Amino acid sequence: MQVHSPSAAVRHFPSALDRLGDEIAELSAHLDAATARLLELIRDFDARGGWNTGFRSCAAWLSWRVGLDLGAARERVRVGAP
Repeated sequence: MQVHSPSAAVRHFPSALDRLGDEIAELSAHLDAATARLLELIRDFDARGGWNTGFRSCAAWLSWRVGLDLGAARERVRVGAP
């Protein structure tokens, strides 16, 4: 039985679809890194009480500040928590 690698036929000249796939993978890695940084910042902001200026919680502040649904904001604070 012969096994073919997906890239065997395009070793010399990557196609437009290969380049598109590469760009998707690269942007996905950037999004993952940005999300990790965002969660670190939220964790620090919450720990330092930056939201305690009239808001009930960090999630309430985050919802107001960036326009997230309150449930999504709670999840980001929860995931960012140590």
